[in-house]
Amino acid sequence: MTIPSGFIEACERERLHLSGVIQPHGALVVADAEHKVTHASRNLAQWLGMPAERLLGRRLPPGLAAPLGALGTAPGERVVRNAVVGIEGDAALFASRGLQGEVILELVPSLAVPREPDNVRQTGSVASLRDATALADARHALVDSLRQASGFDRVLFYQFVPDGDGEVLAEACGDAAQGSYLGLRFPASDIPQVARNLYVLNPWRTIPDAQAASVEVVSRYARAPDLTYADLRSVSPVHRAYMANMGVASAVSFPLVAGGALTALISLHAYSPRRLSPLRLQALADEVKAFELAQREFHTRQRMTLVDTLERRYAAKRRHLLELGSLEAAWPEISHWLMAEFEADGVMLDNGIELFRQGVTLEPEALTAVTEWCDGAGTTTRQSECLSRDCAEMPLSEVAGVLSMVAPLADGRRLRLYVCRVEEVQEVAWGGNPSKPEEDVSAAYPIAPRRSFERWVEQRMGHARPWPESSHLKLLKLRTLVSAMGQ
Repeated sequence: MTIPSGFIEACERERLHLSGVIQPHGALVVADAEHKVTHASRNLAQWLGMPAERLLGRRLPPGLAAPLGALGTAPGERVVRNAVVGIEGDAALFASRGLQGEVILELVPSLAVPREPDNVRQTGSVASLRDATALADARHALVDSLRQASGFDRVLFYQFVPDGDGEVLAEACGDAAQGSYLGLRFPASDIPQVARNLYVLNPWRTIPDAQAASVEVVSRYARAPDLTYADLRSVSPVHRAYMANMGVASAVSFPLVAGGALTALISLHAYSPRRLSPLRLQALADEVKAFELAQREFHTRQRMTLVDTLERRYAAKRRHLLELGSLEAAWPEISHWLMAEFEADGVMLDNGIELFRQGVTLEPEALTAVTEWCDGAGTTTRQSECLSRDCAEMPLSEVAGVLSMVAPLADGRRLRLYVCRVEEVQEVAWGGNPSKPEEDVSAAYPIAPRRSFERWVEQRMGHARPWPESSHLKLLKLRTLVSAMGQ
């Protein structure tokens, strides 16, 4: 799938955290380490009864400063107060520690808004997940629960795949939702890396009304505040257009993170403006976190089981192959075993003296290109399901995907293993044609998101069957086995 480079660059260059404006459903105050106000939103008078400009340079009012004794010093630390003294009306306060030690204070209405459901499910931990079927069932149960508790029209479980695209693995729809996104792919550019980084750092992202006019933040200095940890952060024009094209007026997103990386998003959509109370948001976030922990435990158990199985299997295979003596004698057996182990179409082994082949393998020119590509990564393993995309110098080849591994030998040689798969034409169902964004929208944003999100099927060429997640671990465990063979 080819996305126009201008669209990707426009998305990635947006400085989302430095927009200098916020969403209008709350008010913002930023103070330095001495609690002197450096920035304030222009709508602050509605909350404090004084213009934002009058607060600049002054110490925080007691009602805003009181909760800060409980605020940690590390960036991203948070405290929440559901009632604030000295504020006109009922307000909740979110206080966060910024990247430079500053304090970011967000005031939002604390009471439940009209039509907010009352049935917040009290959750502890999700039951232990036995297998992949139980995990899939838990995803569907989660989105159903979140839709019921939030009153939103649609909830999506959006899982990221290795190439950065996303796929909807679970969906819950209310009566107003039309059509389904279940099983559809969305391109990586729909959620650019700059936005993914912000999702990782925050427990949720709320957009109560995507089309509401933003509110300016006035500053004591000639710089915009860093709103990395502010949920009131304004909606980017590109994302505003994206939501409008989907017919979505309001959204809430909860991230799922593993190893510091964003692995999935749970996205709630409403077709009219909708705002959740802070208590409701926290309850939904807790439910998502319980699922995240259960899923993490499931993957950890899976990995431990696989490691134990591989160690026993590969140790037995190593002893058997060593009994055969030379690599030449072992190759007929090891090559067929490797092809079966990885469900591959061919395998190659280069011990620095001789190149052994079995099945469909890389041609000489393709082998040179792939070897240079592997060496350039600086890692002992590498994988691709589309060499024509990933390997810049890749010539025409019968091989479309490869797993590679390099291991040092005692005499200084390097042993290289290449596991090959041929092209397999695939049908990928997308949420709209991602290669056709709308052109010439404005001078600031010359390319905008596609208008249609109807199911669109791509005939994907040049790709091999995707390598399963276990492939990388198998390669690592193979190093001892093939190193012994290459001596």
